[in-house]
Amino acid sequence: MAGWVARNCAQSLGVGGFITSNISNTVDYITSPTTDLTQQLYPEDTTFFTVTVSGVTEDDLDYPGDYDPVTGAVLYDAIHGALQASQFGSSLWNHFSSAASLFSSHYVSMTRGGGQSWYGPTQETALDEMAYECDAKLGNPREVDCSQLLYSQLGNSSEIIEVEPGSVFFVQQSTCMVAISSIAYVALTWGMIVPYVRTLVEYCAENPLWDSVGGQAFFSSVPSLVGIGGRRKKSRRKRDDTGLEALPHGVNITLFGQLEDFINATAELETCTWQNASGGKDVRSCPVPHHRRPTI
Repeated sequence: MAGWVARNCAQSLGVGGFITSNISNTVDYITSPTTDLTQQLYPEDTTFFTVTVSGVTEDDLDYPGDYDPVTGAVLYDAIHGALQASQFGSSLWNHFSSAASLFSSHYVSMTRGGGQSWYGPTQETALDEMAYECDAKLGNPREVDCSQLLYSQLGNSSEIIEVEPGSVFFVQQSTCMVAISSIAYVALTWGMIVPYVRTLVEYCAENPLWDSVGGQAFFSSVPSLVGIGGRRKKSRRKRDDTGLEALPHGVNITLFGQLEDFINATAELETCTWQNASGGKDVRSCPVPHHRRPTI
């Protein structure tokens, strides 16, 4: 194992590296329905080990298998897969939903060389950057519709909305649609959400540098958690939003062009536009309903 790291990292790239073995032991344990994930110590037969090749240092070397976000991603993905395979609302789903929330809080706080491990407790991190990505594949919501959405469709600042994994909260004004999703259960106030929706609309739908397009807003530390990827991004910017109430990690706000009105959130989940928006495909390829003229 050390030889593999030496060849592929030290010799080929001139950097150190690490390799883990038997991480499937841990995956099998944490995805068992009977495992109590609140315990501090795991049984010895559920552990994995790490071989590290690094330069000589006077500092104590943490075990990268415990602290590197790659490990956190593997374990979170295993829990998330178990959650998706469970029946929504069942006791098993509730178990893995809690587990996903726990492991996501660890994963999103992990940085290479940092002090957050894949197991608890979760360290407080400074969430000082919000990423906004505009993408033409998310369609062309009309600027006037998005302005009207900001004016009339968003709730009072103290009003609470709840979002669970597998569910999406939609807000629509004609061609302008906003979707709020999360990898774990969250309760958010509109006071927390509105500033990000407003910035997303201003940056993507009302930007004088290009025609109105859709986009996403999320904390930049873990963009892979939003679950909507694989698209070519038109533009991206980051900004300091520490003055706002922070959105939890794993919450994603998506702005996209909608071609028809929807009856309810369940119906919207089945539309071509949302299927394409959430699946990394082009919203503009969806058929335009006969009762509405296409946007020019």
